[in-house]
Amino acid sequence: MPQHAGVAEQRNQTIGEGIQVLLHASILPKFLWGEAACHVVWLLNRTTMKAVDGMTHFEVAFGKKPNLRGVREWGETVYVRVEGGTKLGGRVKEGCWLGLDRELKGVWVYWPDSKTVTVE
Repeated sequence: MPQHAGVAEQRNQTIGEGIQVLLHASILPKFLWGEAACHVVWLLNRTTMKAVDGMTHFEVAFGKKPNLRGVREWGETVYVRVEGGTKLGGRVKEGCWLGLDRELKGVWVYWPDSKTVTVE
């Protein structure tokens, strides 16, 4: 409806600003804007909104409060254990945390050396 167009535009602007903030604060490459957008939307769905009387969208959909206890900062350095490492060569690989994968129950990790994103 035309009356709701302003709400959608405001939400899109909020998402766009969130993407800019995440990319600027983390100093990650701009081609990761899609992953940043997913994380911004994930966070917005877990914060309170006036439209649903101070509840989160997650709470309205699932009937329980979201658990944000283990959420990391977007772009934070993470260390992933690798198979076949050596004592002196190392058994971990350094990457950047990009968010949670809902389908595979893992996390998205950006590998700066190869410029790729994988689920770990």
